[in-house]
Amino acid sequence: ALGGIGSRLFNIREQYGMFYNADSSISRDASVYSTGYDYIACSVCPENLQIVQAKIEEILSPEYWKKYPITKTELISAQNIIYNQTCYSLKESNLANKVYFLQNNRILQEYQRTYELTSKIKLKDLQDFCLDFFSRKFNIIVSIL
Repeated sequence: ALGGIGSRLFNIREQYGMFYNADSSISRDASVYSTGYDYIACSVCPENLQIVQAKIEEILSPEYWKKYPITKTELISAQNIIYNQTCYSLKESNLANKVYFLQNNRILQEYQRTYELTSKIKLKDLQDFCLDFFSRKFNIIVSIL
């Protein structure tokens, strides 16, 4: 949950009006069996393709994250997203899961556990993670409307 990527893509969208939508995810569909996948997606008009691709390449560079590190506000936003998604998924889980969680008082425990885990994320640790993470090479695919 790198809250900074999505919000920074949205800022490009708002500042330049160059693309219709933007989405991103780190380790999407990760499980004990798979590391998942990372993506940034946006849809653009053909005339904006190269400019948008260049802006995304800029965001994906470690130099960008050195110059514009994750802020405390972005960290808090990411923590809230993780917590709220966990709470929502527990509330919306199927009946069998709800019965299990209710019978074992697990819903409240999971809320508390998620809050405790996300609260342990330190700003400096996340900033260091971003520098390391964005040192990788990414393939960039931008779709045309």
